Amino acid sequence: MEGDTAGDCQAEAERGTAVTTNLLALLPEDVLADILRRLAPRGLAASRCVCKAWRDAIDARRLLRTELLPLSPGGIFINFHNYYISEFFSRPSTSRPSISGKHDYLPDAGTRSWSKVLDHCNGLLLVVAYDVLDRRLEYVLNPATRFCAPLPPCPPPLVEMNSSSEKYLVYDPTISPHYEVFSITSFWYNNNRLPEDPVVEQSEWPPSIYVIHVFSSRTGCWEQRSYVREGEAAGTIADMRHSPGDQRNAVYWRGALYVHCQSDFVMRISLANNKYQVIKPPKGIELQHFPQFHLGKSEKGVYCASIHGRCRIRVWILDQSPYKMEWVLKHNNNLIEWLLKNKLENVRHCPGRKVIGPWILDDVNYYYGKHMQDDDDDAETTVQERLKWSLEASEGVKFAFDTDNDDKVYYNSDDSIVGEETGCSSSEGLLDEKLVWSFDCKDDILNGKWYSGYIEVLGFHPYKEIVFLSESITRGLAYHLKSSKVQIMGNLYPARYHQELGNEQLIRSSFLYTPSWLK
Repeated sequence: MEGDTAGDCQAEAERGTAVTTNLLALLPEDVLADILRRLAPRGLAASRCVCKAWRDAIDARRLLRTELLPLSPGGIFINFHNYYISEFFSRPSTSRPSISGKHDYLPDAGTRSWSKVLDHCNGLLLVVAYDVLDRRLEYVLNPATRFCAPLPPCPPPLVEMNSSSEKYLVYDPTISPHYEVFSITSFWYNNNRLPEDPVVEQSEWPPSIYVIHVFSSRTGCWEQRSYVREGEAAGTIADMRHSPGDQRNAVYWRGALYVHCQSDFVMRISLANNKYQVIKPPKGIELQHFPQFHLGKSEKGVYCASIHGRCRIRVWILDQSPYKMEWVLKHNNNLIEWLLKNKLENVRHCPGRKVIGPWILDDVNYYYGKHMQDDDDDAETTVQERLKWSLEASEGVKFAFDTDNDDKVYYNSDDSIVGEETGCSSSEGLLDEKLVWSFDCKDDILNGKWYSGYIEVLGFHPYKEIVFLSESITRGLAYHLKSSKVQIMGNLYPARYHQELGNEQLIRSSFLYTPSWLK
């Protein structure tokens, strides 16, 4: 009605929903299920959250198809240094629409509108793009359904002294069709040239009451929410400035947002009770200039992984017992024996050598960048060649999803990881046999042989204890924590990336992507 406020309208809508729910509760369960099955998947997901009776009716009859939910990895978005478009590393699918880093369906599509991924949560991406006037734009989008919504500009951080903010998504389609974006304050790196206020610099961080800007798709607005700290602070604002305030990974798990923050502490924000906790880094993680571990979720909850030296992988799981919140070391192994045995050398220094596997990089920066304006024919030939490699690497593989067999690493009904490598040196058979570790040697040297590459963490499989790795930015690896098996996924070195300076060829961030076909 005229003159009603937004709050009045929302209250009226909620009363109407409550009346409708009560009336439908009088229906027999079979009649209710017949009504619900007529809804679109997105409506079913929302209806499942209305009450327990509706959820039971939907689940008992499997009305909501699980293949539409973000339950299996579809690929990994990777941000390479000096490339402004995120690359997509995945196995090509013949049964689903193609997904890539080329989000040319954004408003005012053009080369500058293709985006860089800032965060991912259950099938939604938060991306940044630039229009023809070089203005920064942010969107929330679903690459599977091409849903796209602009994110309004966020208010500045409440602590404005040499600070900025990083944004993180919260979205669970099994609970609500709506999403939220949290803006977390970060502080500029102190290079001894920043103007400082001693009082501000010695303030504890995060504060006892942390006011966070949160965007809700339900209201379409940013709002301030206050979260009360439980336990100690991580340090002072001055402590935060010892490392750059770059975007780090975050995890949304069971109603809480876990954010990897400066100085390598993790902030656990409970959405249910508006409280938060500071979780100290795992023991053995030393404060360095750059982040020392990768945060993610997997089979049993919240995990983090770190690479010590060049190739020792350490994995922790977060123990969230009622009376403690700490990291417990779960896995500690050195990959050097497997790496040296299979003679994995740097492909960048072996011209003509190819890494073959079922997963490929879409190379969107190469094919659609300004340096490809006159090479479209060559680009198309290369695309077909890479697809052929992927099909050859997948040939003869039997796929299964619901399996307890640890001898294979499966992702979904038509994706498994197998790999082989051809070129100037050969590997010995399938690269998946169980490793026998030797801990008596230095991490990077084994029997006088030195491993000259390096391993990086790309992400975690969300429902199986598998860590995805990069080996010297040349090939993707899948490392199975339960069996210590390693398998080559395929090439992830971008085309023409060798034209960048050697010390500037690096991965800035990566995001494991789980497609959702609901939003």
